[in-house]
Amino acid sequence: MTLPVAEWARRAATLPAALVEATPRAVLAGAAPLERDARENLRRASGGDLRLSRVRSGKGARVDVKVTTQGSGSGTRALVLPVGPVSLVEGDTRRHREPFSYAGTTGAGGRRRYATAGQRTATGGIARRRRAARRGFLYIPGVGVRAYVNHPGTSGKHPVANAMRTGAGPAGRAGAAVFARTIAEHLTS
Repeated sequence: MTLPVAEWARRAATLPAALVEATPRAVLAGAAPLERDARENLRRASGGDLRLSRVRSGKGARVDVKVTTQGSGSGTRALVLPVGPVSLVEGDTRRHREPFSYAGTTGAGGRRRYATAGQRTATGGIARRRRAARRGFLYIPGVGVRAYVNHPGTSGKHPVANAMRTGAGPAGRAGAAVFARTIAEHLTS
C-alpha cells in the first residue's frame, strides 16, 4: 500500500521530534555496553567479587559502576561512573613510605613552621595548619614490627579506562540501532 505524498511529508516533518524523544533511550542503550564492560573488568581486577579486601579497616570495600543521565531531549547524556575506591585498582601508585610523613608540617632542615594558616612562609608557599600525628608502627607478617615500610609502588590495572576505550564502538552502534528502529517505526506506522 502506497501512501500519498502529503502523508509522507507530514511524517517527514514530525521525524525530528520523534528523534528528540528517542534520544534518552538511545543514550541509555549506548551506555549499557560501557557499563557491562567496566563491571566485568572491575570484577576481574578485584578478584571476582567486586570487593577490595583489607580496605576500610579490613571490612572490604565494594567497587562497581553506575549509570546516571543528565539533561533531557536532544541534550541527554549518560555518565558511566565508578563507585567506591576504584582508584586503588585503576591508577598507578608511586613509590612511598608508610606511614607517611606529611609534607608541610616542617620547614627546610626539619624546622617547624610557625606561620598562621593562610600566611606566606619564608619559602613563598602558603602555610596550612595540619594535625600533629603520632608515629605509628606496622606489623608485617613474617617480618615483624617496623616503624616504616618502603612501598615499591604498583602499576594500575585501569579496568574502567580500558572499558571506555574498547567499548566506544559497541556503544555507538547500540545508540544508532535505537535511532534506526525509531525512524523505521515512525515512517512505516
